[in-house]
Amino acid sequence: FERVAENGRFILYSRLAEGEIAVVDKRDGTVWWSNPPDREADEVAKGVPKMTLSSQITVRYADDKNTLFLATSAAGSAGRGGLRHKLLGNGVEFAMEFVREQFTVPVRFTIAEDHFKAEILADAIEERGANRIVSVSLLPYFGAGGPRDEGYMVVPDGSAPLIYFNNGKRFAADYAAP
Repeated sequence: FERVAENGRFILYSRLAEGEIAVVDKRDGTVWWSNPPDREADEVAKGVPKMTLSSQITVRYADDKNTLFLATSAAGSAGRGGLRHKLLGNGVEFAMEFVREQFTVPVRFTIAEDHFKAEILADAIEERGANRIVSVSLLPYFGAGGPRDEGYMVVPDGSAPLIYFNNGKRFAADYAAP
C-alpha cells in the first residue's frame, strides 16, 4: 500500500495496481480495508465469492439476449490490465475497464476532515458493446470482519435485533432491506 492522501484525521492508502484502499483514522489507529486483508486464508469462500473478496466493485450486466452475468473488478478489470488510476489531492479515482464485457465504471475514493467517501461516477460510466449494466455494488466487503472477530451488528429495523459475528451460520442469505 502507498499513501495517496492525508489530512488532520485520516490517511488513505491504496494498492494502485489492484484498486484496493485502506482508510486509517489517526485518532485511534482504526483501519477500514476495502477488501479483507486475510481473504486468501478464507476456507469457506470459493469461486466467484472468493474473487469478490478481492474486488472493489461487482457489476451485474445483461447481454443482448437479456441473460444476466456478474463481473468482479478483480478478475474483469485489474486482472486483465484494465485498471487505470488518477491521484487527486484528497484521494484517488479509478477507471475500472472491464475488457471482455466492454464497459468502464469509474469510482472515486476521497477523504475529508470528518469522513471517507466512496462513490461511483455514474455520469462517466461507458458501455461500448451489446452488454448493459444492470447494477453496481461498491465496496461489498468494506470493513468486513475476519473469522476470529467477536461482537455483533445491530439491524436498524425498529426492534433492533442483533446478528452475532462468527455465529456458525455459514450459508445464511445476505441481510438486505430498504
